[in-house]
Amino acid sequence: MDDPATIADLRQRLARAEAALAESEARLAATLDSVPVGVAMLDTAGRILVSNAQYQRFCPTGTMPSNDPERLWRWRGWDKDRRPLEPTDFPGARAARGECVVPGQELLYTSDDGEDIWVRVATTPLRDAEGRIVGQASVISDIDTLKRTSESLRDAERRQTFLLTLSDAIQSIDDAAGIRDRVTAMVATWLAVDRCRWTDASDEKGIGRDPGDAAALHAGRTVVAPDGAEGRARIVVPVMRRGRLVATLGVEDDDARTWQPAELAVLHDVAERAWVAIDHARTAASFRQRDAEFREVQARAQQLIDGIATTIWETPPDGAIVTDSPSWRAYTGQSYADYRGFGWLDVLHPDDRAATMQVWLEALRRCEPIDLEYRLRGRDGAYRWMNARAIPLRDATGAVQKWLGMNIDIDVRKHLEEAVFDNERRMRVLVEGVPQLLWRARLAGDWFWASPQWSAVTGRPEHEGHGSGRLDFVHPDDVAAVTDAWALAQDSGGFDVEHRLRHQDGAYRWFSTRALPIRDGCGRIVEWLGTSNDIDALRQAQDRQEVMVAELQHRTRNIIAIVQSVAEKTLEGAGSLEAFEQRFNDRLHALARVQSLLSHAAAGQRVTFGDLLDSELAALGAFHREGVAGSLVLDGPHDVPLRSGAVQSLALALHELATNAVKYGALKGRDGKLRVLWEVERADDGILWLNVDWRESGVTLPPVTARARSGGYGRQLIERALPYQLGAKTSYAFTDDGVHCRIAVAMVSDRAGGEFG
Repeated sequence: MDDPATIADLRQRLARAEAALAESEARLAATLDSVPVGVAMLDTAGRILVSNAQYQRFCPTGTMPSNDPERLWRWRGWDKDRRPLEPTDFPGARAARGECVVPGQELLYTSDDGEDIWVRVATTPLRDAEGRIVGQASVISDIDTLKRTSESLRDAERRQTFLLTLSDAIQSIDDAAGIRDRVTAMVATWLAVDRCRWTDASDEKGIGRDPGDAAALHAGRTVVAPDGAEGRARIVVPVMRRGRLVATLGVEDDDARTWQPAELAVLHDVAERAWVAIDHARTAASFRQRDAEFREVQARAQQLIDGIATTIWETPPDGAIVTDSPSWRAYTGQSYADYRGFGWLDVLHPDDRAATMQVWLEALRRCEPIDLEYRLRGRDGAYRWMNARAIPLRDATGAVQKWLGMNIDIDVRKHLEEAVFDNERRMRVLVEGVPQLLWRARLAGDWFWASPQWSAVTGRPEHEGHGSGRLDFVHPDDVAAVTDAWALAQDSGGFDVEHRLRHQDGAYRWFSTRALPIRDGCGRIVEWLGTSNDIDALRQAQDRQEVMVAELQHRTRNIIAIVQSVAEKTLEGAGSLEAFEQRFNDRLHALARVQSLLSHAAAGQRVTFGDLLDSELAALGAFHREGVAGSLVLDGPHDVPLRSGAVQSLALALHELATNAVKYGALKGRDGKLRVLWEVERADDGILWLNVDWRESGVTLPPVTARARSGGYGRQLIERALPYQLGAKTSYAFTDDGVHCRIAVAMVSDRAGGEFG
């Protein structure tokens, strides 16, 4: 042992082994850098052993946040009750205690430039053969865009729900004061402010806190103060009509506060809606008052109703004007000579003359009262909408003696109706334009209306979702969850459930369905307003993340075991260290080829099944075994291209089969034989399938318990994951002398289209 030559030889061997290990670690680091999320392995002290650049972006000091006092302030998190997380509850600290944090904890990270970034951190402890924790695996995913988009959508949904609830709440109120009180109360509650006030422009003392505020409001500018006079934060929104200030809506908080753009937008929308409703209520109240006044003078005018007339006129039975009307002359500017007979038609809007004359002549023929609307030109040349009403006065015999008529100015009402119609039209466009499916339901959860998105999603008419018909489109496994959520909605005051909904193509997609109640003036629920948002892509992303974490742990252990096995077998068959180095490096290169194939796929090149199979078998040294010509048979078209989404799953399946064959099966001893056959065939329905038959023989199988430990993950991958992820048909069985596995994957096009599957 003390021979210098022997010692020197051992040192050389050690140096070469260390160099090979360093090269292997470099390849592992390069592989990790190709992953789009942060991945790292940490020791029990929270120090990073190996990581990619994405992970170092968030942990540049090489230590997990809970063990890094200098950078701990950059990380913030909250539990489900919105309480701040202690560092001991961070994912890394939990994994150090043996907890598995998957799919992960959402945290807010502050970068060097002060930007807040939402991330999801998943961790899982790593244990040795005795179950002791020896470290942890950690994954950091940047979810900032997804998080902020989701929050923005939720805020928009909440704002729209509030505006719809507000509109419904004030729709049944017919007096301006009631509308004002309801609006200010709901706004104060919604924004959680101390005060909300509606002020008419006639109240100059209430317009603005100082002359500067009043000037800005009269100019149509919103007043925003985060910490104004007396330490109060406030917003005052002006309501303008024809360039004139008509009212303001203001909110006030006793403490300093930073107002958000969404809060300003809500106040502007509420102010406009409130003004329309208040103005409409005042106009309606004015009409009711005029009607009452008219009934008081009914003894003199008898048949004149519905308000104070702009003009009053009368005609003989034939309908031609012969009596002078001072009010008509005063309003229109026509002389008696101009409007007598049927000259009054000249001051009607040209588009209204023919229809008005037709109605008037028909009323004369039937001797029935008339009630019509037309535009009448005033002395100033402007047209205003008028409600023309006339009734026949009869003598004792019932014969018409004359017609008494009046014109009521309804221009404000008509413009208000147009404004309401425009608002309804905009609302309809908004409802039809948002990506969410909107719906309304009765107390029992029975739908009675759905937006056009229902038909776009399901491909069925909207009425088929009415009542409980919507449940026919819910996945059978999710119907119970939906009905249970409805049963709890009455007491909880909200409905929130995730379920699968059948798409028009027959596939089920995940939806997040939420609803809030609409209440009457007494607080009773009268109906539900809800949305259904397509979250299928989000759910698939979460599922893929879970698979990636499990795959990372599993493949890491397998790679280490394979490298050890390859090293041992290479050393046994090597006649010298030079031969060992050459063969060992060749096999390490083969092991890296699967990741290289995926890298090529990412660059736009198609991975073929033959390349995938060759890379896995080569990585395990299958082509270097003695007698391989007779013991390994590969038969099938080498150039069957695979879509990128199927490569990872198929590569993992082949990896598991090949690994087990090396450890326990046909590639372990000299007597084993492996035959892999594959072909592409077209089914009766025209779909192309890639059929793979993996058969091992000449193998002395290990005990059943050993089989389960070694094949557990791989068998679940083949029998469960492949059918779920790729729609594959698989079978996995142990024959008398080896494993027999079949995998069939559906293709979406033939070679003429340039791609299989």
